[in-house]
Amino acid sequence: MKETNFKHTDIGLIPQDWELKTLGEIGSFSKGSGISRTDAATGDIPAVRYGELYTIHDNLIKEFGSHISKQVATTAKKLTKGDIVFTCSGETKEDIGKSAAFLYDCEAYAGGDLIILSPDKDYSPEYLGFTTNSKECKEQKAARGQGDAVVHISAREISTIQIPLPPTIDEQKRIAEALQNIDSLIEALDEQIAKKQAIKTGAMQQLLTAKTRLQGFTGEWKEIVLSKIATITIGEFVHKNKQNPNGLYPVYNGGITETGYYDDFNNTANKIVISARGAAGYINKVERPYWAGNSSYSVGIINKEFDWIYIYYFMKSKQETLTENRQQGGGVPAVNKNQITDFVIFCPPTLAEQRAIAEVLSNMDAEIQAMQEERNKYALIKQGMMQELLTGKIRI
Repeated sequence: MKETNFKHTDIGLIPQDWELKTLGEIGSFSKGSGISRTDAATGDIPAVRYGELYTIHDNLIKEFGSHISKQVATTAKKLTKGDIVFTCSGETKEDIGKSAAFLYDCEAYAGGDLIILSPDKDYSPEYLGFTTNSKECKEQKAARGQGDAVVHISAREISTIQIPLPPTIDEQKRIAEALQNIDSLIEALDEQIAKKQAIKTGAMQQLLTAKTRLQGFTGEWKEIVLSKIATITIGEFVHKNKQNPNGLYPVYNGGITETGYYDDFNNTANKIVISARGAAGYINKVERPYWAGNSSYSVGIINKEFDWIYIYYFMKSKQETLTENRQQGGGVPAVNKNQITDFVIFCPPTLAEQRAIAEVLSNMDAEIQAMQEERNKYALIKQGMMQELLTGKIRI
């Protein structure tokens, strides 16, 4: 790697020998068409729909979420290898104009709400796939987005976006290759995490149903209603303005994850948290004192014959019994307290076996968490690499 001299431009510093060009200067634009949700699985011809730019495709199109029939293809826009596909509608200005490069030499089509840039041959489509999602490009897209509830951006507006370009296509390709390499590392970690999660799911299905017993344990399992062994309470509302980002105690206003921090707690450690409204029925465990908001139930196991972490894993394995049976109170999905108090737990006969099962599953969770942290570390490294490589701060 080598350092270089820089010059000031409208989008910040770039190397002296790099150019600043608008997207309109490097190719021509067209629009996608057709391909509704019901069309997405009508055949075997690959297709790209605008929502998939947010869920499947990240910088480069590597797989297809839709496959259409020949009849549907007649109303869609055919893609050419090297095209850059942009979304022209979205929910926020920050996400508008999400893009990805189409690198396949095959028949494929783009649906509606997509804008296609067909660049000249002097540019690396891989490089364009990454640079059109850079921080500098995102800021320009956001500034051009129109609307509030639904944000739109036009081909004309996208054509005015400026991007920095290395002087040779070879340098563009080297930059893209470096970013693709770290992408491959992240994808490999994602695959490993998915495999570990599948193994854990299988272990839960076996260990929490007595289909598989850990060595040394025997005896009949029993069923117990949750309310017989636990306290179940709803939390208390605390306004966001009163929360403190530097507070000592996490706030759970729902069971999925922490929503903030506070200077006080209303629950001691080692509780099961269940979201009461909105994303209702989701279950988490909290191993430190915390503040439960008024959209969270807290479950505290008070019977010493039962291990609270085992109870958590059993309830987590049956989470769909809550999420699939939500009540629609005033249009907001909700879980009522009776659904939790009547929850039936299937338990080993001894506390020792409960704890042994909980330990196996906890160790699996710890391994998955470590892998997720490593994956997140590389995702941050990738962000830094994009910022450095796509602005020429580091040359390769």
